[in-house]
Amino acid sequence: MTKLLSITIPTYNRAPQLYIQLAWFANEIEGFEDECDITVYDNCSTDHTQTVIQEWQQVMGESTLRSVRNSENIGGMRNLALGLSESKSRFTWTVGDDDPIDAGTLNFVLQTLRKYPDLGLLYLNYSAYYTTIDQVNPDPWFPTDFEQRPVAGKMAFQRCIEGHYTVGGVIFLTATIFRTEFTQTALQKWPESVKNWGGMAFWTGYCATQGDIFVTQDKYLVCVVGASQWEQEKKIFTRSLAKDIPEVCWKLQELGYSHQMSRRVILKSLGSYFYWCNDLLAYLRPFKDWPLQMAAVGAFTLASFGSSALEATRLKEPAEPLGRAIGYRVASEREQ
Repeated sequence: MTKLLSITIPTYNRAPQLYIQLAWFANEIEGFEDECDITVYDNCSTDHTQTVIQEWQQVMGESTLRSVRNSENIGGMRNLALGLSESKSRFTWTVGDDDPIDAGTLNFVLQTLRKYPDLGLLYLNYSAYYTTIDQVNPDPWFPTDFEQRPVAGKMAFQRCIEGHYTVGGVIFLTATIFRTEFTQTALQKWPESVKNWGGMAFWTGYCATQGDIFVTQDKYLVCVVGASQWEQEKKIFTRSLAKDIPEVCWKLQELGYSHQMSRRVILKSLGSYFYWCNDLLAYLRPFKDWPLQMAAVGAFTLASFGSSALEATRLKEPAEPLGRAIGYRVASEREQ
């Protein structure tokens, strides 16, 4: 029997954090074992990750908590995609090994998925904890004016990705519950997305074209900002601005999203980076590290502005005279 929800937890050398996360799930999943299961995707950890998993398997049972250990480290994005591609359940919840989740969240997720089994995507709203300053921003990450029911997928996704935090908002693992079949199709459509830091935005964007989205008003978890490796490596961070985010935006255009959306997301991401630059070297780093990619971004932006201006001009041009249009419709109706 296909289960309603699979929970996948990608991890690498974070045994203490994983222990806490599995302790939370051991409490939350009790009574729901027939509807969902958990699989930890261990990316060839060298610490005591396997010992932690085995300890919690004794509590939850090996049928509820499984472990997949890669023979080598295949990279974070590939490990995440592996869990999504192997899922057999109708929905898949990707969970970070260190993200604090409120009590009762699993029950809410299951209730929502039971009520709306045709959802394309479920987004859990969340707040952010900044490790560098030891401070929580209590504001919700996603817009909170969505109706608390499924809404048009593409519209909702576009509002979320164009929000204050742009791409970062729609690639937070623990906030995202995927419709499994749609995500697996997205992975087939763009296999190279596993090489892109923001590839998850394409997966979620594709899901949004296939079904409605539910975006919660209430916050259910906390995003720990500043703990990931990519956030601490300048080369990776500038690559995300110059290459990854633009590439994701252009791939989203192939799904029917507008070039105006791409332009706004790209410019907002770059603008946020340049706003926080504290020296000239930091300001120039994307141009130094990724010159060709930044040139492509510049060319796209100029072309996009040109396309928008042309579109605005077309909208101002007089359309077919109203009387003629009405007369045509009336005549057509009579002929029918």
